[in-house]
Amino acid sequence: MPQPRRILHFRIVSFAVSVARARDASLRGWPVLVASGQGPRSVVLAASEEARGDGVHRGLTLPEALRRCHRAKVLSPDPDLYARASGAVTALLERFTPAVEPARAGGFFADLTGTHRLFGAAVDVASRLQ
Repeated sequence: MPQPRRILHFRIVSFAVSVARARDASLRGWPVLVASGQGPRSVVLAASEEARGDGVHRGLTLPEALRRCHRAKVLSPDPDLYARASGAVTALLERFTPAVEPARAGGFFADLTGTHRLFGAAVDVASRLQ
């Protein structure tokens, strides 16, 4: 009888903001936005929890986001940094299984089927990763 599949979905909320905060600790605790530019048609690509608390969300125009959260620090996207961070998370997940698939913007899937003898239950692996 085949083993039931154990697929872990690992997601880092506001990946771009989390990566920026890992690089620059002074951003922690502040509302942070990653936006497509600085102009009136710029769009919020990611918002920190602090900014979301003020009603800012992904897809909102930057001027509207700044009206709702005037203290927000606005950052430009850094795709190279995000790619390196995604690679680091993938490498961490690959310690538990070679079957890792990065998904969109801070999401990852890892197939933990059959790894329980080495690492314990999938839920325990997820807890340790978190």
